[in-house]
Amino acid sequence: MALAAVAVAGTAIQVYGQIQSANAQANAATQDADAKRMMAQEVEDRQTLNRETLRRQGVTEMGNQSSQYAAGNVDVGSGSPLMTMENTLAETNRKINNNQIEADFRSRMYLISAANEDQVSAADTNSGWWKAAGTILTGAAGIAKGLNQSPGGASPSSLGIDPSASQWGNADASQSFGMRT
Repeated sequence: MALAAVAVAGTAIQVYGQIQSANAQANAATQDADAKRMMAQEVEDRQTLNRETLRRQGVTEMGNQSSQYAAGNVDVGSGSPLMTMENTLAETNRKINNNQIEADFRSRMYLISAANEDQVSAADTNSGWWKAAGTILTGAAGIAKGLNQSPGGASPSSLGIDPSASQWGNADASQSFGMRT
């Protein structure tokens, strides 16, 4: 019986270790997912800052152009000066839009990766419980086998079962099922 108690304790320790290991892996995956969500938010926040910076640069450039034209007594309300300033505005907007597209893409990739890490976390937790259940069953089978083989433990003969006798007595099994040989 002492061996059975040791086997039970060993199985319990294995089960505990497997669950703890799975939980640690699941927690690490959850932390990775949280970090990726934070990175996605950081990309969006930076894009907001970059958009404002580009807008201010565009306004400054248009102001410089307007000042240069005014210093040269050039009318900025029509012709080439107006087209140049409109082009500057369009180029600034194009840069802002391209940066926004890139930021949106990077943010989505971080969020997709975070969702994958969430799935890994759930799978790690489930895996730990399945491994623990397998260890319990394997341990129980080993304990039962040990009890059957140990002196003083339950064995077929100690339970009054003759392992050499067939379930059907001494009769041929084929005759018991009405089979012809």
